[in-house]
Amino acid sequence: MIDTKTNLCDQCPYDFAVCKPEHIEFGDGVGNDNVIVCSSYPYEKEGER
Repeated sequence: MIDTKTNLCDQCPYDFAVCKPEHIEFGDGVGNDNVIVCSSYPYEKEGER
């Protein structure tokens, strides 16, 4: 299950300003602009998206 309040960008090593993922989904956290799914995020295990 995906936590819709988290923001993957807070823990991601990439620079948000230049990151261009192919797929991105936003959650319902503060500002409704938190990233909850991102194709560029370095997931540790397959299936964590």
